[in-house]
Amino acid sequence: MANETDVTGTMYFKGNWDKSIIKRFVEVFNRHFFTGYGTYFTEIVDVDYDDNLASFNATGRTSYEVNLRNLNNWALNNDCPVDMNKEQFNDEWKPLLSEMYQNNLKIEIEYTDEAQINNRLVAASGQISVRNKNNQLSLSYKNLRHWQYPYNRTNLQYLGLCSDDDYPISKNDVKKKLKESYGLIFREENDGKHKMLNAVQENQLNYYFEFMPFAKSVEEILCNLSWIPST
Repeated sequence: MANETDVTGTMYFKGNWDKSIIKRFVEVFNRHFFTGYGTYFTEIVDVDYDDNLASFNATGRTSYEVNLRNLNNWALNNDCPVDMNKEQFNDEWKPLLSEMYQNNLKIEIEYTDEAQINNRLVAASGQISVRNKNNQLSLSYKNLRHWQYPYNRTNLQYLGLCSDDDYPISKNDVKKKLKESYGLIFREENDGKHKMLNAVQENQLNYYFEFMPFAKSVEEILCNLSWIPST
């Protein structure tokens, strides 16, 4: 099985979409890509018919862009395990795609794609449209922007994926452990009683704290530092 990624994003319905077309698109899309698809799903939720937008959640197959580039195969080519035959697929999709194509209706998406297992952290945007090739209508995806971020606390919070409360340990947990178990303190805590870390040591500790956001214990971070004394 490929690595899974966690995805959240927004769809913007561009063009002269009316409520009935958006509703039909969401129903058909969710039936194929949420209810029907299983592991690598996409679910459209919280539709705002006044502003023509909707939130969505998804699980990416290695990356969510893989899902997007396979939209047509997973839906119209019957690769998706929805309990329908090819004729039923066509009855669902083809009239909808025809209406989208004739009225130049498109969907712009913005999303974040995150996987702790391989430190993947991406923000991207793209466009879903309908293309006509040899009189065959199909879903098409075009990537517009793609930003790769280092996987750390700062960027997870910047992208709105986490808050301080989501991390198992805090900087105060680190400071408490250093002082109680090793008699060490950060320079900003100088109390004249405990040994202060030097600048290099502080930088090393801050690096591992930042880039191991989901460390389950302080020891998991400290074990990377050769200067931590044996207890």
